[in-house]
Amino acid sequence: MPRQEKLELLKEMIESRKLKNFRDIFHFVTRTEISATMGINYTRLRGLIQNPKKLRYEEAYLLAKILDVQARDISELIHNQLDTKKGDRPKAK
Repeated sequence: MPRQEKLELLKEMIESRKLKNFRDIFHFVTRTEISATMGINYTRLRGLIQNPKKLRYEEAYLLAKILDVQARDISELIHNQLDTKKGDRPKAK
């Protein structure tokens, strides 16, 4: 599938709330594509996918611009992923 078609499909899925977590974005576009387009190191992007709370707002805004979605949509995906991680942790006694 051509890059533009992937981006349009991804935009539609984000806006319709079909994606739940930040990491889900990278099932549709490669980390290599996004890291190159954003101008960040591939290893850094890989780390951000695993731990998106380290993503700077500037980077989230740039990603939103690349995907042609609202920055708050990216923020929501990040929050969803972080909330999911919190639920996976064992509770302290």
